Amino acid sequence: MRTIRQPAALLVASSLLLAACTPAAPASPTTAPAKPAEATSSAAASPAIASPGAAASPAAQPVGSPSPSPSPAAKPAGQAPAASPVAAAGAPSNIAPAGRQFSIGSYQFVSHPALDDTRKGAIRALAEYGFVEGQNLRIDVQNAQADMSTVTSIAQRFKDANHDLVIAIGTPPLQAGLTVSRDDNKPTIVFSAVADPYLAARDVIKSPTDKPPHVTGTQALPPVEEAMRLIQQIVPSARKFGMIWNPAEVNSEVATRLAREVSPRLGVELIEQTVSKPDEVLQAAQSLLTREIDVFFISTDSTVVSALEALVKVANDNRKPLFGNDPLSAGRGASAALGIDYEQQGYDSGVQAAQILSGRTTAQNLPIENAKSVFLAINTRAASDQGVTFPPEVMQQVRQTYNEIIPAKR
Repeated sequence: MRTIRQPAALLVASSLLLAACTPAAPASPTTAPAKPAEATSSAAASPAIASPGAAASPAAQPVGSPSPSPSPAAKPAGQAPAASPVAAAGAPSNIAPAGRQFSIGSYQFVSHPALDDTRKGAIRALAEYGFVEGQNLRIDVQNAQADMSTVTSIAQRFKDANHDLVIAIGTPPLQAGLTVSRDDNKPTIVFSAVADPYLAARDVIKSPTDKPPHVTGTQALPPVEEAMRLIQQIVPSARKFGMIWNPAEVNSEVATRLAREVSPRLGVELIEQTVSKPDEVLQAAQSLLTREIDVFFISTDSTVVSALEALVKVANDNRKPLFGNDPLSAGRGASAALGIDYEQQGYDSGVQAAQILSGRTTAQNLPIENAKSVFLAINTRAASDQGVTFPPEVMQQVRQTYNEIIPAKR
């Protein structure tokens, strides 16, 4: 069994949460502005939490802490660090060739806020670099509605359409895109919201630079251990963590394996329930209750997150704490969620796409990036409904607070 270790930068973040220390001023991640009716952001007052695969800056790293090192899943041993193509792009400017029209495809496995925000971030980046939808850019947006065969059909349709580039959001779209392009390396693929591309495309994507010449993107490995340690801080009595996941999703396999590995170290029991489609989530949650779990913990399984409202209902009706691994899940009814800023990592992928479309570089020359921004969001209404009280040391780490439960728009 392959062991996936979390980056040291994230372990630093865990120690901050556990020790309730106040770190130095954070780096400045880009985040989507919160809607006033939905949430309040405390980014300016709260320290940022270190992100997976990204080295902490000297200002953000506590004195005496070890230098962060990349995860084997994020960067294989011996791989020299490459300069960040996103950072190299500099401040946004119009780099679109004059007089040209471009066509791209964008597809995702299912609709839920994290994947939707990933797409929005990518489109925003493209626009800021001069590729504006409706002007010089046409975007063919598709959604597989959690159906694996549909993902493959979309990938083939994009290939037949001869798009200039395809943005694959999530693990199934990346896998489908690689399948249809394996003979001729077409079309160019920029992926995003993929937990572990090295596992999802084993022996095809081997490292950030050892990959097919037409592929690049941004890895989004969720901070599973840090989220589970946070749960222990908030609910110290919790011993049984209930987790729902879809075995057909490689990204969920990665997150579940991480949870299994860390559970013995934390002295907790991971109780799993699998599903194959969104409408099974309600029954799965009810089944976990019969097994006397103490808390629900949901990572970044797209099938489960797309049906989060069903899980929230079970959690609220039974006053059972629900925790997530995607900050947007807090807005929808998780008491707290520690995870990646999906709009930001989508934006980073959009910058890569813009560089490729501009003709200034190719996917072959752009190494795979790692998500750079991780933060904690809470929901005070959900916490009240689920019997959760946040200790002061956790509140110091909160970057976004929701005061009501807002179901995802369909």
